[in-house]
Amino acid sequence: MQPEAPVITGAARAAGAVLRGVVPIASFFAINELARVGLLAAGVAVPSSLVAMLTVFATLCALSATAPSAAAAAAGFFAPGSALLNKWLAAFYVPSLLSFPLTAPDLAPLQIAGCMGLCVIGLAANILATATACKLLGGPALPVGAPFRPASAPAAAPVTQPQSSVPTDTKLAAAAAACGAVAALASFRGFGLGSAASPGLALTRLAIDGCVTAATFAGLKAAGRLPKQLRTAVHPIFVSTAAAAAAVSTLSVAGVGAPMTVLRAHLFEPALRSASGMPLVGGGALTALLAPTVVGYGLQMYTYRKLMASRAKQIFGSLAVGSAFGLGASVLAARTLRLAPALRLALLPRSVCWNLTHCCEQSMPHIYPDLWGPDHSSQLTF
Repeated sequence: MQPEAPVITGAARAAGAVLRGVVPIASFFAINELARVGLLAAGVAVPSSLVAMLTVFATLCALSATAPSAAAAAAGFFAPGSALLNKWLAAFYVPSLLSFPLTAPDLAPLQIAGCMGLCVIGLAANILATATACKLLGGPALPVGAPFRPASAPAAAPVTQPQSSVPTDTKLAAAAAACGAVAALASFRGFGLGSAASPGLALTRLAIDGCVTAATFAGLKAAGRLPKQLRTAVHPIFVSTAAAAAAVSTLSVAGVGAPMTVLRAHLFEPALRSASGMPLVGGGALTALLAPTVVGYGLQMYTYRKLMASRAKQIFGSLAVGSAFGLGASVLAARTLRLAPALRLALLPRSVCWNLTHCCEQSMPHIYPDLWGPDHSSQLTF
């Protein structure tokens, strides 16, 4: 009689999946750091993540032309890390929103209200301009039915994994509550944020980072379970930010520290740092993940290079129209409302960056089929 096959638990599967994702992410960090050092030595003021992204794309294309098997192996190695980063991408923007009370310029409420109103109205106008350009430029028809699959990504056999009866957001909320309880207990024992440096204070800071970070991810997962109508109106980033802010408030009520003190500790005073000073936990660690996410887009560009080439006119034409409209309209409206220079500058990146996402989503719906309904109606919100 043959021995019974070992049982791989759900936890082991999850650990293996995380490990397969963490190693490529570490590689993205390394590639970005090499690009940063090279650009610094050359005196070139260009974002290192963009250079690293194009380097990954060009390297994979070169490998595909000379050694296709090596290109496929490299793409397969990077894929889990890129997928993991894209899955949680919205959470990486939450620290920037949380930091607003600490970093907001001293402006009149009317100025801030005018800027927020301009963002909302401008977003709707940009959507109309970009979508109109995308429709007018057209493009080759995509087959309706099975999701698009590039030639370099053969169909994989379906994998059936045991599903937990406890939702992920519930597990994350429980983790946030546990970390919050540790922080509250440590503060009660005299190791609050105002105490002298000690192992107990380090535990408090680590628990704060764990609590707010877990709440951030829990909010992001909970946003995906909201009714469709509500998901359309409320972006998951805002739900995630609200959950993180609620965790900060709860920690303050529990006696860990004043709200701004807890927030500052999470965002700017991480409990753990690398030898180079990079935050390993807390809000700084989440923000730091944006760079490897951008580097990972080089893999996405390589995977869908043929489809992007077939839609190049539509993508870049819509991007040019939407960006030009957004920049011009934002500058004109900001001058009309007499917004402060700091707010005017804050509007410009928003006017450009989101247009690429929107026109790609309009022209290539089969790339991310999980974001689209059966009738190919977008489930994304901007």
